[in-house]
Amino acid sequence: MSNELLNAASRGNIPDFDRLVKKGHNINAVHNNGLNAALSAAWNGQKKMYDHLISKHGFTKDAVDNDGKNAALCAARNGQKEMYDYLISQHGFSKEAVDNNGANAALCAAAGGEKEMYDHL
Repeated sequence: MSNELLNAASRGNIPDFDRLVKKGHNINAVHNNGLNAALSAAWNGQKKMYDHLISKHGFTKDAVDNDGKNAALCAARNGQKEMYDYLISQHGFSKEAVDNNGANAALCAAAGGEKEMYDHL
């Protein structure tokens, strides 16, 4: 049941997400790797969904996955340049953030095989 909600967040499908919440799906659901709906939206470059989750559903930018990656690091890991820049400029994420292993955005991008993102950083 929660997978549908997380998938809607990942796809940026706001109407589906809200419909599923109204049907009683667990808004606090997380993937096995610790990604909640907001982190999933960031991972997939879904700016409107990320903003919706923050403004309408009470998600905070303090969320991290099981490895300690915040939304900006998740975006970097998955090569989402526009999302990463957006989170830095509009949501105040730090370019100096590191995960539990000490990996910054560039190292996260490299670990994800995201050369273009690595070069961007």
